[in-house]
Amino acid sequence: MNWSTRIKSIWKDLEIESSSSIVYKRLSPEIKPDIYVAINAREKKKCLVAHAIFSDYYSNIIMVHHKSFKVDFIEGNFDTLKKYLIIQLEDEEHADVFSVLCADLFQEVRDINTNEKLVQVLIHRISKWSILFQKINAGGLSAEKQRGLYGELYFLNKFLSYNSDSNQVLSSWKGMEGAVQDFDNSGWAVEVKTTITKKHQKINISNERQLDTSIVSEIYLYHLSLEARDNFGESLNDMVDRTFAILDDGIFNENLLRMKLYQAGYFEKDKFLYDVKGYTVREQNIFSVKDEFPRIEEKDLPNGVGDVKYSIMLPINDNWRITEEELLRKIS
Repeated sequence: MNWSTRIKSIWKDLEIESSSSIVYKRLSPEIKPDIYVAINAREKKKCLVAHAIFSDYYSNIIMVHHKSFKVDFIEGNFDTLKKYLIIQLEDEEHADVFSVLCADLFQEVRDINTNEKLVQVLIHRISKWSILFQKINAGGLSAEKQRGLYGELYFLNKFLSYNSDSNQVLSSWKGMEGAVQDFDNSGWAVEVKTTITKKHQKINISNERQLDTSIVSEIYLYHLSLEARDNFGESLNDMVDRTFAILDDGIFNENLLRMKLYQAGYFEKDKFLYDVKGYTVREQNIFSVKDEFPRIEEKDLPNGVGDVKYSIMLPINDNWRITEEELLRKIS
């Protein structure tokens, strides 16, 4: 049983409690900090509770009251230094998402043995959750973001098929977290671009750091030219299902992938929006960004100039072209 499923099971068990306060239970003895699955028994609301020392500074900046979840503190009964941090789900419609987020948090903190580190992780995660729950109410991904996510999952599938360490591969997928490139690890990065135009295809580069090899020594540009048609080709939902199917049996990888999809704005409640549009790969181009590859880097900009967006026109000289096999071998 994965942790997300186990969390749901604990919530179900705790819901029968007749207490008028917060009731909680440890998820697993593997988890070192005092962090628990909980229920607000009076309101019958699902919660996650952490028992730690929070300074007044942290107590003030961590307060969140989002329409989907809220964060609050309760003073400890015995240890006056410690407080109970309570993250409470307010919208039951999002219980599945909340269970995945809680499982992700448990995974993040499982080996933490210092109060300072635990508080830092909690603050960071709550900030991410706030952003994520804003996405869940956004009404689905735009057509452009659907294509972009399809392209990233297309590459992710190739990478997962080549590299048997699914956790390492999934952890390298960082575009949805605001990283400069879509995939990166120590010493390399891959930027995935999708286009749907037919001739003189144009790749849009979003900033001067995206192809800057003075920051990351090995950068690869992975371009897919897609044909997008209704009721023809592979839908975004099909691609998501295919990605889950290719994962190994590691109990945390499925949850990690689901968390990544949530961060990208893909939620189960919106799947009906993605059933009709299908994609077919018309052309694939892979380039090693080096030497005189056409690009703008930070060092090329005059003082005071930044946030540069520009385009690269295809085709590009074959001097920089590499095969998919070469790329996967280099990054694995």
